[in-house]
Order: sequence, then C-alpha cells, then structure tokens
Amino acid sequence: MSEERLTALEARLDRLDSIESIRDLQQRYVRGLAARDADAMIALMTPDIVTDITWHGEIHGIDAVGEDMRLIFRNVRQLDGYVLSSPDIQVDGDTATGVWTLHRHVADYPLPHGGFQRVWGVWQECRYRCSYRREAGVWKIARIHFRSVAPDPDHDDKIKAEAARTGGFKTD
Repeated sequence: MSEERLTALEARLDRLDSIESIRDLQQRYVRGLAARDADAMIALMTPDIVTDITWHGEIHGIDAVGEDMRLIFRNVRQLDGYVLSSPDIQVDGDTATGVWTLHRHVADYPLPHGGFQRVWGVWQECRYRCSYRREAGVWKIARIHFRSVAPDPDHDDKIKAEAARTGGFKTD
C-alpha cells in the first residue's frame, strides 16, 4: 500500500471514529439530561463552554453552566423522555459541528397553581446546534445552541423580551 493511500485511510478512519465518538458524547449528554444529572453533563464539556438554551440566555464557562443546570434541576422535577436523532456531524481536524433533532416526550406536566398532571402524548421537537473540540484525544462539547422548532417554534426576540420582563427562568 502506498504512503499516500495509507495517509488517506488514516484520515478517513480518524473522521469516522470522531463522528462515532461525538454521537456517543451527545447521547451521554441527553442521558444526563433525562437523569437530571448536572455533574454527568458538565463532565462532557470544555472549560470554556458556551450555552445558549431557550429561556436561559447565553452562559459562558463550565462553572456558570453547572450552576445554571443545578438550579434548573432543583426547580424542574418532571421526568420526560428524550429521543435524539438525525445527527449531521461535520469534522474538521480537532473541531466539529453537529446538528441534532431532539424529541421530548413530556410525562409530567406542571400545573399553573402547583403540582403535576401525568399526561400522554405531549411532545416537543427541538434542535441542537453544537460545536465540539478534541482535547487530549477526547471529544468535548464546546458550544450548545438549543431551540424548540415544533409544535411551537421558539422566537428569540419574544424569548429575550419575556426574559427581560420576568428575569428569565431562574426562580431561586
């Protein structure tokens, strides 16, 4: 086998291995979300992570992201089901991007005056747009952008206006 062909095969193998590692990384993130395990989720992130998740605003750094997640998990107790699908992963050396579809199946719906009602059939389709970085041979999440797309899509201008009016999601 020629040196050129061997180099091309190594590059292709690295790309395919990277795509599979990123799939596994994103699936572990969603499993952490379903388990409401902030520590498991932040272990998958770079120290300089940036998140932009509906109603949370843009958050910079692993400590601030971890604090935000712990606050949410203290306040949001419903256990939803999640299906992650349709990955579109593009690898460029030690960086990558990924677009994912997340279907959230709501099991416990919070009632306006407190308490929960168990419901069946309530769903939401969301989109993750993520950036990844390989550090010391390990893929990590470097940026997360998350929005609902169906049945009611998020509109950033409305989200920002409501967050400014109410102080955002944070209730503690």
